[in-house]
Amino acid sequence: MILFRQRNKKSGLLQSKWTVEIRDHLKLKRRFAAFKDKGASRSYGNQLERLVAFKSSNRALDTELISWLESLPDTTIKRLHTIGLIDNETSTATIPLMVAKKAQQKRTKGFSFVITGGHLADYRSHLESKELANRYIKQTIAHIARIIDSCTFTFATDINTTSIEHYITKVRNTGISARTANASLTAIKGFCSWLVIEQRLTSDPVKRIKKFRFMTR
Repeated sequence: MILFRQRNKKSGLLQSKWTVEIRDHLKLKRRFAAFKDKGASRSYGNQLERLVAFKSSNRALDTELISWLESLPDTTIKRLHTIGLIDNETSTATIPLMVAKKAQQKRTKGFSFVITGGHLADYRSHLESKELANRYIKQTIAHIARIIDSCTFTFATDINTTSIEHYITKVRNTGISARTANASLTAIKGFCSWLVIEQRLTSDPVKRIKKFRFMTR
């Protein structure tokens, strides 16, 4: 491992953050932006080297490395996956369902979410690529975000039928219509189906949940 600070091309001054350079499992040089603190940057490099060692020996990751991966931003996880240091299953398991800012709404007393990362941000991009109506996309993402938040799901593998059924029952008891409940179910079902298609989940955890039946006039 080599630890150094690069110089700004324009000013010639040393950058505030350290850079870690390692050799990956293919003996290729890889550079990663680390931290302003040299000790934290060295620790970061050590973990990267441990990851390389596990990959080179084809061993399953230990709990310490898994916990460390879970703390990384999804952009770093995607890069580690791209260069082959972690497999698709590990990549999926360590990318959060959503990274979001949560704000309370004064008028409705509910919450809104500004999605900035995670699988849900990618799903929003997928919906946008299909040129669907902006209102539909906004409502769909809002439904999914509320379920993820209320059920305290962190990773894709956390999604489960029981928690979602409890959530739907709870919100139905507050008086929302079956139509609104079905909109939430449709949204989470579409999201989970996409996760499976994209190989971010091995199976659909909400496939068996049935929509509500209601009378139409």
